[in-house]
Amino acid sequence: IAMTFADMAEKRVDRRTLTTLPAQFQDGMSLIYYASSLVGGLEGAIDAPTVVDTGLSSTTIRFTTNRETLSLWKDSARVRAVVLSGKLNYAGIVGVTGEFKGWFSDDARHLPLRGDMKAWVGKVTLEISPDHRDDLSAIFVQ
Repeated sequence: IAMTFADMAEKRVDRRTLTTLPAQFQDGMSLIYYASSLVGGLEGAIDAPTVVDTGLSSTTIRFTTNRETLSLWKDSARVRAVVLSGKLNYAGIVGVTGEFKGWFSDDARHLPLRGDMKAWVGKVTLEISPDHRDDLSAIFVQ
């Protein structure tokens, strides 16, 4: 795989070749779907080869069978969630790096509900939109 970078100010093109990629690898976005496909039934840690910028690194994902009640949105809707944690062994977009924690719906879909990550600017939290409230009705906790 090769990537081309153009610096228009200096009228220069820099072509770099990435290392040979393994048969199975992830990128920043696909990691969420990859984790979703494994969460809930797997226990233990895996190192997922991860393409970052112009190189290959890894993401450590620690799967558990731990379940938690998670509060979502400002109205504190509570849902059942499966928890995982891990470590980004690189710096990603906006400096996301290091330890992270993720919550997925405790049903057959394992929808990503929330992710907490460290970043250069502090902490980044991603949360499923309240627009999906109806999709989560089966896992609401009273």
